[in-house]
This record gives sequence, C-alpha cells and structure tokens, in this order.
Amino acid sequence: MLSKLSELLDDVMDLDDVEITEDTTARDVEDWDSLSNVRLMVTIERAFGISFTNAEIEGFGRVGDIIDLIQKKTSA
Repeated sequence: MLSKLSELLDDVMDLDDVEITEDTTARDVEDWDSLSNVRLMVTIERAFGISFTNAEIEGFGRVGDIIDLIQKKTSA
C-alpha cells in the first residue's frame, strides 16, 4: 500500500528523490500544498474506487493515516 501511495504522490507532485514513509507529512514534502493535496485526494479516490469526506481529509496528519483509511474503505 505504501509503494502504491508513493507512486501516486510522485505522479501528482513530480517528486524527485523524496522517500515517503508512513510518518511523512505534508510539511515534509516541499511541493505538498493545498492544491496538490486536492489533486492527490482525487487521484487516490480514483485509483482505489473510494471517496473521502472533507472531515476525513482534514483528519489526515501523515501518510499512514491515509493508508489506514484506504485499507478500511477497500476492505469494507
């Protein structure tokens, strides 16, 4: 799951040599701003066939939180 999410992050933000871990936050990635966050959430929703509520998106503090919710939504 982490590798898939890392690929999506790289595609959306065109990252160069940024290692993404479950503890990575938006502050850790230079180009992760509010606009790229919206693009990332839409990309994740399409890739996994899920949707996030605004409250869920606002609750994401780190990449691991996104992974946890993706896993929860895709296993339901």
